[in-house]
Amino acid sequence: MRLARTLVIASLALPALAQALPLGWQTRKLQLGDETVSIANAINNLGRIVGTVQDSDGARHAVIFEQNTVRAIGTLGGLQSEANGLSPRGDIAGSAQIDNGYWHAYVRGLDGTLRDLGTLGGHNSTAMAVNNRGQSAGYADTPDQQWHAYFHDGTRMRDIGTLGGHYSAAMGLNLAGQVVGLAETAEGRRHAFLYTPERGLQDLGTLGGRQSAAYGINEQGVIVGVAETADRELHAFVYKDGKMHDLGAALDNGSSAALAINNLNQVLGIHRDGYRRAFVYDNPRDVRYLSGDNSLYQPRSINDQGDIVGGFLSLSKVRAVVLRALTVPPVHMQLGVAQWLALAMALLMGAWLLQRRLLDWWRPRRQWQD
Repeated sequence: MRLARTLVIASLALPALAQALPLGWQTRKLQLGDETVSIANAINNLGRIVGTVQDSDGARHAVIFEQNTVRAIGTLGGLQSEANGLSPRGDIAGSAQIDNGYWHAYVRGLDGTLRDLGTLGGHNSTAMAVNNRGQSAGYADTPDQQWHAYFHDGTRMRDIGTLGGHYSAAMGLNLAGQVVGLAETAEGRRHAFLYTPERGLQDLGTLGGRQSAAYGINEQGVIVGVAETADRELHAFVYKDGKMHDLGAALDNGSSAALAINNLNQVLGIHRDGYRRAFVYDNPRDVRYLSGDNSLYQPRSINDQGDIVGGFLSLSKVRAVVLRALTVPPVHMQLGVAQWLALAMALLMGAWLLQRRLLDWWRPRRQWQD
């Protein structure tokens, strides 16, 4: 009876354990129609995907990737547009041409309307990220034609400034209004920054080298990017608790950059060691490289389910792709109840035989000792 009860418990526990293990990703290519180039730039927890396609004439169009089609987002009166960021609820951030051909940052709300965010006094601007509060961040040119990072609070565009140099650009934003990006210092170096309206611009430093850049931030305020080391190598980093942590030690030899992070602190990045590979750093457990069918040339975004979007390389052209995280084994790997019972029986039988061997080995040693 005791053995039968053990067998039943084991048969129920083994499938649950198998489903909890990381099982990889299933790749679905998103290129449709006759566009020559496409890229998926963002995915949220609702599974919505936005990006940009380029048609055979070279014109770029912001799109929402759906099941078997793409839906154009539109423009601000011009011919072209791009989609760069996506909020958890579905707001879209990007850039679109206005009627005179210049590009302006926009936020597309849930009502489907594109709102022109203007510039910092120059001609062009781009929105890179948006949150659920309608706040956005990106970069825009000033009257003297210098690119500056901006924070838009939903009412007006605010110039974030620089770290003493000429230019800056915002790349990421969370719900708390924390903005990350890169800015030039007075010495002409590029440094990663963190900005909040209350504290202003904060230099995040480097890994001992000269330059760095921040590309993403999650809702916990954990920042990812790339920084130069004292040995002049470029390494992916995670910035948290007021300190920049080098991810290079967890990766193979070569250069790396962290490009996105989800709210589970899973980091998506790119690694180069003679050839180019995307990776997921599943903090703090392991690093998984995306290769073969899951190869990514340009990784862009990862959601809390572990789904990843970006671009793969096909015939020297980048094509949009989504990698769906596998939470259960594929059909050909799934076992029936009888198979799980057989597996559990085999494991228990193996354990029983091992116990018998250990007892047989122990008895003569005890007799000799007595």
